[in-house]
Amino acid sequence: MREVVVGGRTRALSPAVERVVNDALDSRTVSLPTALTRASAEAVGDGGEPPGTDAASTAVASLSGYAHLRRTLLSAPDHERRAVALLASDYLLASAHAALGVAAVPPDRRRELYATLTAGSAELAAALFAVSTDRSERDVDGEPPVAATLAETGCALGAAVGAASRGTVEAMADYGRSLATAAARTDGEAALARIEAAVSDDHPDIDRGPAEGPIGDHTKRARAALEALPEGEARERLERATRVVGGLSSG
Repeated sequence: MREVVVGGRTRALSPAVERVVNDALDSRTVSLPTALTRASAEAVGDGGEPPGTDAASTAVASLSGYAHLRRTLLSAPDHERRAVALLASDYLLASAHAALGVAAVPPDRRRELYATLTAGSAELAAALFAVSTDRSERDVDGEPPVAATLAETGCALGAAVGAASRGTVEAMADYGRSLATAAARTDGEAALARIEAAVSDDHPDIDRGPAEGPIGDHTKRARAALEALPEGEARERLERATRVVGGLSSG
C-alpha cells in the first residue's frame, strides 16, 4: 500500500489513485530511463552498482511515471479521470524527490543528486507545457523533449550517484539526450525497446550499418560522450545502444 503525508499525518492513497500510479510505473516511458540510470551508475564506478543506485533508479522511475501521466492528462476523456491522473502524477513527482532522501550516499553527493533531479524535473515541466499548448511531441529543433529529458536525467543521476566528476556527469547527460533523440527519429517505441534491451544486456541482434543525416549526428555525439567513461562491461552496453540506433536508421 502506497502512502502520502498530509498535514503531518500519513494516509494511504485511494485505490483509484494507487492503480493509476502502478500502471504509470509499468509503462515504457519508465523502463528505459531507469535502465540508463543503472547502467550509467555502473559504468562510472569500479565495478557493480555503487551505493545509492536503487534510490536514484527509483527517483527516475517516479519522474518518468509523472511524465507519462502528465501526457495522459492531455487526452483523458472526462474530468474525473483527469483529476485522478493529476493526483497520481503529483504523488509520483514528490516520490521522486523523496527517494533521494534515503540514498546511501554522503550529504554532499545527495545535494548533487537533488540538484540534478530538480534541473531535470524543471526541464521536463517546460517540455510538458510545450506539449500541452501545441499537442506536439517535438521542440523547435524537431527533438522529442520529454523522452530526451528523461534519458538525460537518468544518465546524469546515475553518473552522479557513482561520484563521477562534473565533466563526466555532463557527458552522460549529453549521451542520454542524444541517444533518445536519435531513437525517436527512427521507429519510436520499437527503437526504445531495443535500446533498453541493449542497455539491460539482453543482447538484441544489431545491424551495424552506419547512421546518416541527423540521426547519425546524434549517435556520433552519444558515442563521443562515452569517451569520458572508463572501459568496462557497462560502457560496452551503452555503446551497444548507439549501434542499435545506427542499425535501425540504416535498415
